[in-house]
Amino acid sequence: MDKLSKAQRGQFKTDEISDHFEIIKTLQVALKSKERIWMWQFKLIDPSERETSNGLIKKVDQIKNQFEVHPFGQSDFFFESQRSIFLFFEKQRALIEASPYQNNFNLISFNIPKLIELMREDFLEELQLTEKEDELKNIHQREMPRLQAKGQQLTLKKATDPYRKSYQYQLYDMSSGGAGILVSSPTEFQTGQKLIISSIAQKPLEPAIKAEVMSVRELEKNSYKVGFKFDSHPYQERKENG
Repeated sequence: MDKLSKAQRGQFKTDEISDHFEIIKTLQVALKSKERIWMWQFKLIDPSERETSNGLIKKVDQIKNQFEVHPFGQSDFFFESQRSIFLFFEKQRALIEASPYQNNFNLISFNIPKLIELMREDFLEELQLTEKEDELKNIHQREMPRLQAKGQQLTLKKATDPYRKSYQYQLYDMSSGGAGILVSSPTEFQTGQKLIISSIAQKPLEPAIKAEVMSVRELEKNSYKVGFKFDSHPYQERKENG
């Protein structure tokens, strides 16, 4: 579902909540349970593409009639204000369409909505926010076979991160042409994102090498694999000066 029109949503809607106090209750349940919610916004230039993130509700203010959401992994994009953002509460199967009135990297503020749509269990799967990992299906797309590398670490930073912070991730597999790492959030990386890798399996890379994210796939519940390809072989021989 590229644009998620009202007609498309109607195919999956089972009910709706319009009572103000029931809407407050839905938000408070997500707040107290610290439920991770899905967030996405369709791009203005190309509505077939969307920016996606996970988030947590951090505050529900009944007096001000507002609630605040903390988005994850937004170092490389920014939800636009005054345009609809969709929020989906997977456990409650509740969908909200709302426009933020205040937006920064750490908090997005919304007015409490007048309507919440309740969706079928297969709604999230139909959205295809993530793809299931299928090693046999995808292996033909790789130039080099990958070997399991569990227990090893990889250090990288995002090339577009203004703070250029480096983080360590657990390696899933690796070949001379690319690697896969494990993450807990499918929205931490985006396809096409540029990376700078400074070490693999505790071995520093001098100089660091560049890589590009090729896929983000679900291995199992709350476990995702980010696959990327290297711009060059990480352990190719370096010519020494002189």
